[in-house]
Amino acid sequence: MTAYWSMIMAAIVIMLIIIPARNKFIYDRILRKKRGRKTKVTIDMITDLVGKDVIVTCFNESFARQCTIIAVEENWIKVEDKKKISIINADMIRDITIIKPKNA
Repeated sequence: MTAYWSMIMAAIVIMLIIIPARNKFIYDRILRKKRGRKTKVTIDMITDLVGKDVIVTCFNESFARQCTIIAVEENWIKVEDKKKISIINADMIRDITIIKPKNA
């Protein structure tokens, strides 16, 4: 009987605490769109990083990716890593870290 109640409590914790906390970013973004407010990323700071090696972390990725910023246009950033070229929406970027060259 105790195992039954512990399974029910675990399900309640997952449904009420873990899932909403994980999706809070998505819920906030939907609410901002409904209200008509959109936050814009300052592209001027990112254009200074064109041609540099950086580590980009997005909200939807579990891990960061090491790449080189090729171009920045409006709200999109074109990056190149070892195998491919990607285009990333600047609103989805959580963090950009500049990699210092080893020779310096």
